[in-house]
Amino acid sequence: MSGGHGVPRRFAVLIDADNARAPSIEEVLEHVGRHGTAVIRRAYGDWTSNRLSGWKSVLNANAILPVQQFAYTAGKNATDMALVIDAMDLLHAKQADGFCIVSSDSDFTRLATRLRESGMMVLGCGDEWAPKAFTAACDEFVPLKGTRGASSQNGHARNLSRAVNGIEPYAAIVRTATHEDLFTPRHPVKPAPKLAAAGAPSQPLPQPTRMRSPKRATGRVTTPRPAPAPLQRKSSEELQADGELTGLLQAAILSQSDVDGWAELGSVAAFVRTHLPEFRPKNYGYAQFQGLVEATGMFVLREQPNERSPKNVRKFIRPREAERDELGY
Repeated sequence: MSGGHGVPRRFAVLIDADNARAPSIEEVLEHVGRHGTAVIRRAYGDWTSNRLSGWKSVLNANAILPVQQFAYTAGKNATDMALVIDAMDLLHAKQADGFCIVSSDSDFTRLATRLRESGMMVLGCGDEWAPKAFTAACDEFVPLKGTRGASSQNGHARNLSRAVNGIEPYAAIVRTATHEDLFTPRHPVKPAPKLAAAGAPSQPLPQPTRMRSPKRATGRVTTPRPAPAPLQRKSSEELQADGELTGLLQAAILSQSDVDGWAELGSVAAFVRTHLPEFRPKNYGYAQFQGLVEATGMFVLREQPNERSPKNVRKFIRPREAERDELGY
């Protein structure tokens, strides 16, 4: 609690508004108050965007300074860079004795590690599914109550979508894009005939209808009902413009990624199926999950030999922006 000589520890609370939920901020400040005083309170994001409009009342009520950061390039997270730069400035200016990073993004793992190396206490606050790499880098990580206990799988999926991208629930969009015949059996099962009660006159069981060829029954061949037309395959531009889809994929990769941002493709697909069972790649015109992910153009796929099964390979995926950052451009 103390920062030295009985003085309460001074905390800098840095909020990644693109990756946090406004209703949970009071819980964050309450937790920070158990360790010291939140003397610096900043929230980073593009405040010109409508998706952050719900933050205004929370910022005013809790004396949080909004830091404007425009998204200069699509697919690049400039907000993260602004938060990291400010954190390092505060560290070297010795304006804080501890930091609270409010996010569930694995990109802040290195920042948390660097701050701890400098003797700072680091608290993390975010979703319960936050990557282990980030949670382990903090002195203490607090899963926020506002992101726990969703009443259903679809409710939890909505939490993921909003937490990662601040977008509308993608579950409803996927449902509207799904054909009814994918959820309705083509051949409904007929109920079994009821058995006669004891002592009641027995009735003959219905005999199965004998199938006859159309030519023998009518003298002509009938035209079969046409199958529903397959959904048109969406282009990379259309997939990238679908915020619900990209938010779902980013949330899945984020939850399964390692320190370098790589996540096993099979684990990502399993995460998606668990949190949104009605999700189907063919709703976007793709037969396989891998084909859909590659078609977005937002992710990099890597294959690695499988030691246990040499005939098979392990496939890993991470955001393309991480690849660019690693290469230095």
